[in-house]
Amino acid sequence: MGTIEKLSDAIGLLSDKILIEADALRGRKRANRVAMRCVAIAACVCLIVLGAVYLSRGTELPIEIEPYTVETIDDSATGVVTCYEDLCDYLSGYTNLQFITFEIVSVYSPEEAYELTGADSFTRHTTLYYVHVTYDWLADCKADYYMNIAHAGDKEQQFLGKPMYEVGMTFMSAVFGSSGTWRVPVGELEFLLVDGTAYHLGTKAFITSEYIPSLVEEASETYFSAENNPMLFSSHVDAEALGEFIRTDWESRGFLQDKTTDDEVEIDYD
Repeated sequence: MGTIEKLSDAIGLLSDKILIEADALRGRKRANRVAMRCVAIAACVCLIVLGAVYLSRGTELPIEIEPYTVETIDDSATGVVTCYEDLCDYLSGYTNLQFITFEIVSVYSPEEAYELTGADSFTRHTTLYYVHVTYDWLADCKADYYMNIAHAGDKEQQFLGKPMYEVGMTFMSAVFGSSGTWRVPVGELEFLLVDGTAYHLGTKAFITSEYIPSLVEEASETYFSAENNPMLFSSHVDAEALGEFIRTDWESRGFLQDKTTDDEVEIDYD
C-alpha cells in the first residue's frame, strides 16, 4: 500500500473517532473540543508521514559524508564525436558492445585493481568498480550477475560534471570487454537511473528528442562526492523508452549481430 493510501486510511479512522466521541458527549461545546483535539492529532499524523516521505526521498541516492576537492578534467567526452550519428560510427568499431543497467556494489582501491588486472592505469587515473547487472537492454530481459567495470577518473582527478560513481547508484550505460572486466567505452552514453528515469551525464544530449520524442533536454546538476565537481545532466527520459530506442537502433545498424561475451577480448585500460 502506498504512502498516500496509508495516510488516507489514517485520516478516515480519526474522522470516525471524531463522530463517535462527538455523539457520545452531551454538550455541543464538549463535542467541539473533542473534535478539534482529534483534528489536531490527525494534522500531526499527516505532518509526520509527509516528513518521513520527504526524508526518504532526500536520501534516495548516496551522499559522501565528507566531500573532498578534486582536480577536474575539462573534456569528459571522447573528443571525436559531435552528434549521435558520429557516435554510432565510432561505436561500429566495437564487436562486443552491451547496453545494460547496473548498480555499484563496491569500489576497488587502486592497489586492489592493479593486483586484479595488472593494469597500472588503475594506480593513476582509472577506477575499477564491482557492479550488479540487473537488465540487458539489447536482449530486453532481466539479468542477475556481477562483474567489474573500469571507468576513467579517480578520487584525485575526475571528468568535469562526472564525479566518481558512488556505491548504491544505478546506471544505464554502454560497455564493452570480456565477462571478467568490462569498460565504459564512451562518456556520451552514460545515464544515471533514478525511479525509472534515465538522466544523461554531461552537458550535451547526444540522444535527443529527434530520436526519442518523449526525451526532455534540460540542464541540471547535483552534488555527490566531490564538493567542487557536481554531476551535470543534459536531459532525461523514461528508461524503457531509452532502452527500446538503443535496442532497435543498434539492431538496424548491425551492432547486435556482433554482440559477444568472449573471455579472450583484450581491454586497453589506457
